[in-house]
Amino acid sequence: GGNSNAWCQDFPLAWPPEDPALLRFVQRLAAARAAHPALHGAAPLTPETARWLHPDGAPFAEADWPHAAALVLLLQEGADRALVALNPARAAFALALPAPRPGHRWRLLADSASDATRDPPAILPARAALLLAEERLPPPRPAAPDPALLAGLAGAAGIALRW
Repeated sequence: GGNSNAWCQDFPLAWPPEDPALLRFVQRLAAARAAHPALHGAAPLTPETARWLHPDGAPFAEADWPHAAALVLLLQEGADRALVALNPARAAFALALPAPRPGHRWRLLADSASDATRDPPAILPARAALLLAEERLPPPRPAAPDPALLAGLAGAAGIALRW
């Protein structure tokens, strides 16, 4: 008898070492999964909702699977797009992200190799996993008003430009 499940054992070897970087990484993954429907959709994956790519952005072909050194998966659920890049190899690869949709940009949500940046990397590090999602660009700031137009409007309204 007895339970041999690791989570039921109460001795030091059953407890993972405290690693703050690993904890932050897992927290970012959990938050990303909750926030992005592309990462938790209930519908089965189809060629329209999931595309396998090479790190250089080229589409995966059936013949590529036995020789794949690194994988990139582009997921879409409704208006949400996310990208998972996995590199189990000892070498880093150049990473070419798919073009974001108009009005969007890619944002790095989690990087197993570093938590120093949120900008999308140009390199898929060796032995690393990346999680990115598309986010809407902020609306452009309005341009400063034309001084001549302001002067004309102020004059027509009988208002001084400077108070």
